[in-house]
Amino acid sequence: MAEAEKLYRRLLKRHARDPALRERLGVVLMQRGNYSEAVGSLRQAIAEGRREASTYNNLALALSGDGRYEDAVEAARTATRLHPEKAEYHINLGHRLKKTGRVDDAKAAYRQATTLNPGFASGYVALGNLCAAMGEGDTAVDLYRKALAVQPNHVRAFYHLALSNKGNGTVIDLATIEMFRNLADEGNLGRFDAMLVRNALGFIADQRREYAAAFDHFRTFNEAVRRARTENGRPYDRAAHRRLVDQIIKAFPIGTFETVAKPRTTGPQPLFIVGMPRSGTTLVEQILGSHEAVAPGGELLEFDQITEAVADYPAGVWRLRSQTLEQLAARYLDALRRVDATSERVSDKLPRNFLHLGFIARLFPGAAIVHCRRDPVDTCLSCYFQNFTAGGGFSNDLTDLGSYYRDYHRLMAHWRSVLPRAPVEVVYEELVADPEPTVRRLLEAVGLEWDAACLGFSESRRPVMTASQWQVRQPIYTKAVGRWRHYREHLEPLLEALGDLAGDT
Repeated sequence: MAEAEKLYRRLLKRHARDPALRERLGVVLMQRGNYSEAVGSLRQAIAEGRREASTYNNLALALSGDGRYEDAVEAARTATRLHPEKAEYHINLGHRLKKTGRVDDAKAAYRQATTLNPGFASGYVALGNLCAAMGEGDTAVDLYRKALAVQPNHVRAFYHLALSNKGNGTVIDLATIEMFRNLADEGNLGRFDAMLVRNALGFIADQRREYAAAFDHFRTFNEAVRRARTENGRPYDRAAHRRLVDQIIKAFPIGTFETVAKPRTTGPQPLFIVGMPRSGTTLVEQILGSHEAVAPGGELLEFDQITEAVADYPAGVWRLRSQTLEQLAARYLDALRRVDATSERVSDKLPRNFLHLGFIARLFPGAAIVHCRRDPVDTCLSCYFQNFTAGGGFSNDLTDLGSYYRDYHRLMAHWRSVLPRAPVEVVYEELVADPEPTVRRLLEAVGLEWDAACLGFSESRRPVMTASQWQVRQPIYTKAVGRWRHYREHLEPLLEALGDLAGDT
């Protein structure tokens, strides 16, 4: 992709006003993760006369990658208006609508795609994923199976059916498993499809307690992801991340908030849920989101975008004027209103917001922060197994995982000594062992009255768009506690990187 970008730029020097070339450059930029520049290139192609449905479809993808979801919906709608018979464009529109929380409209777009093309397996998968997010697990499984019926080698149908096995005990027939294993072993899949199949085979083997085979699949999956990131110029740099954490700690020393004035803001109160990925953040949000006063916002990206607007972040936070702080706080509250304008609280459960707790306290000194903790080795192993669709790549190597966890651990220790309002600690193992006392303490700590609905969180039909969507539709269980012990012989790099944080191993 890097070479393709160079070639398109060279061609555009010769043919500066060729909108088709401009579109192709935009697509390559998007595939390299440079979404903002991709948007500019695609918009320029449109301005120069490239007004094809495919151009608007690509623009929708780039806008979504850049976090501009409402604009992405409009671009996707334009693509469907220009070419209403193309099922793929309705799928893309459904994805953008789903991202903005309009699940009924998204479902209609997916159904339109399958109506236009009853043999379109991807349409059934997309509809199945939405049903899974809504807690309609049986319907989702039926749709995945329908996708495989019309296209037996459809990788995503197999992948999502394998993930559903974590939640409702779905059994995939051995012939299907063997077919996909052979496809992966023989190199008959594209790179991304091969990654998905390896990840799926890992979960299937784990369910069958074939732990050595499971770890081998997960290792192959992660090695492939690391190679792809490196080739695309985005390798994970643990030293750079450690420097970032050092800079954050330096920017918010002890005593930081003793004389900080509160920005004047109005609106729904934010409720931040942070921690390592796979530490129980989705579970805690489902519990809190079952309270009548709380609307779950999911993994909002707004705070990431706010930090990107601050020059020389994190040190630059202290050079912001009061008016700017109020504008940024108001911008974040507007994002909460888009989730729910009527609830007293809106939760934001993007785990990596633990990096930004100092800035969060600068904008919202009284905000409730819930910190989810889980056994370090279980947490890291679960990250290693997970196919994260976005993130910094720390989860694809056991040593990187241990290093990332240590940086997270020391930063959270720093925040406890600095923040004006200490984070509320929720320990995953305590929560699943005896839910009610932990839930009662949690509600009291964040200033909410007791609501028995919080114990019935698995019955909620609010959408869950994270990797834990199958688990949180079940009553609380303890089978994930100590799971790492099945894989002890493979984890030496992780245990060494964690050091004393690994505990009694």
